[in-house]
Amino acid sequence: MSLCCGLVTLLIGTAAAHAQALPEFEIQDQFETVHRSSDYGGQVFYVLGSDREGGDYNEAWADAIKAGLGSDAAAIPSFGIADLSAVPRVMERLVRPLFPSEPEKWALMDWDGVFKKTFGLVEGAANILVFDTGGRLVHQAHGTAVDPKAVAAIVETIHQQLDIAPTG
Repeated sequence: MSLCCGLVTLLIGTAAAHAQALPEFEIQDQFETVHRSSDYGGQVFYVLGSDREGGDYNEAWADAIKAGLGSDAAAIPSFGIADLSAVPRVMERLVRPLFPSEPEKWALMDWDGVFKKTFGLVEGAANILVFDTGGRLVHQAHGTAVDPKAVAAIVETIHQQLDIAPTG
């Protein structure tokens, strides 16, 4: 991503982020555990979401964000969202086994596209959403290959929300 496009993406994403709140949801992960929006009340947290094509980039973004957060990473909740709104619901039994079988790699299976509709997730990319303690979106970014400047902005936003001086 060029410097110009990267800055435009970050500026637009950050400005648009301030008006949106986490929608109320009850969504199952691939293990059929139900997760609710209320599970994250009062916490700063971030979400990585994508469709199938964008899923190829989520792990690299997650690793880069965790590395940027350093020792703070373990204390900051995060979760994955799989946008499955383009997949017919009758395919659920075939799709569910395609997800990781490791419990620590759970992801919400968003069949209704709640997150895509609410936050305009970009297809074919990893989408990163940072929320404040009130459940308000305070930063939004997306990309394919990890962009160090975008990661730095995400980490800075999380630190600002936690009122922690950035490390590094």
